[in-house]
Amino acid sequence: IYLKQLTIRNKFENYLQKLDKNLPYFVYCKAGSRSAQACAVMHQMGFEYTYNLEGGFSKWSGDVEL
Repeated sequence: IYLKQLTIRNKFENYLQKLDKNLPYFVYCKAGSRSAQACAVMHQMGFEYTYNLEGGFSKWSGDVEL
C-alpha cells in the first residue's frame, strides 16, 4: 500500500507543477481527510491559497448544482 501511496502522491505533485501557484484552489473529497492532505502537499509546494472543505462534501449542507 505504501508504494501505491507514493505513486499517487508523485502523480499528484507532477500535476500540481502545471498549475498557477498564485490562484486560489478549493479542495474537497467525501470526508475531508484526503483533501486536507492534498492542501498540505500544495502548501509545501508553494501554493498560498488553498481551501479545504472540512468534513468533505458529505458534511456540506448547501445547495448543489449538477
